Amino acid sequence: MSTADNKALVQRYIDEVWNKRALALADDLVSPSYDPGLGIPARGADGARILVQVFLGAFPDFALKTEDVFGEDDRVALRFTFTGTQRGPWGGVPATGKAVRIEGTTIYRIDAGKVAATWFSYDGVGLLQQIGALPG
Repeated sequence: MSTADNKALVQRYIDEVWNKRALALADDLVSPSYDPGLGIPARGADGARILVQVFLGAFPDFALKTEDVFGEDDRVALRFTFTGTQRGPWGGVPATGKAVRIEGTTIYRIDAGKVAATWFSYDGVGLLQQIGALPG
């Protein structure tokens, strides 16, 4: 796949699976070997679906906005803004009803036209401050 194809795949994954909650599409977009991290034991599309559901459990109205996308070879880097309202527990913090807005970056590895790996970083301290778990 070309770099443009890889970038389009990642954007589709964000738009469809994450933002539109079309979790069944993970079967088409995620490699069977994909490891979602965060201690989620499932791999592949099931792991991707569980990862989205973890965020939905705490922030059912969340949205990911793509700010920048860069790609080279089999890697795509995405800078995003995450917004949502904490309606469920997050990191041991009970629901607060507070709105959050954080920024982060994810690097995707693409293999055979599917998301094969991700490495992500986001402002976890800022998130905890916004929900009142840490002082601002």
